[in-house]
Amino acid sequence: MSALSLPIPLTIRSSSSKDTDSSLRKDWRKKSKPIPPGGIYPAKDTCSRCGLCDTYYIAHVKNACAFLGDGMSRIERLEPVVHGRGRKTDNLDETYLGVYEELLYARKVLPVE
Repeated sequence: MSALSLPIPLTIRSSSSKDTDSSLRKDWRKKSKPIPPGGIYPAKDTCSRCGLCDTYYIAHVKNACAFLGDGMSRIERLEPVVHGRGRKTDNLDETYLGVYEELLYARKVLPVE
């Protein structure tokens, strides 16, 4: 297996890694409060309700949310790094959903009891 070289150096970090972000307090997990039911989300009407703001990870919303700050503008730069190519502009699915290898559809059914 050959090594993959990326144009931008990346640091791999899991959510359980020690937090070195100086903008967050050391006790951010204890201090962070999810948005209460019926509350207003930081991205307001553009929010996709991804669930980030419903957890204590809301402390990271300024950097993680695609709908705040320069969020979506990072996609064109990062998709080729992450997926090996950018979106196919002639494909409406990729235009709206992003780069994918295979698109699968699902439907919700009642759980087995």
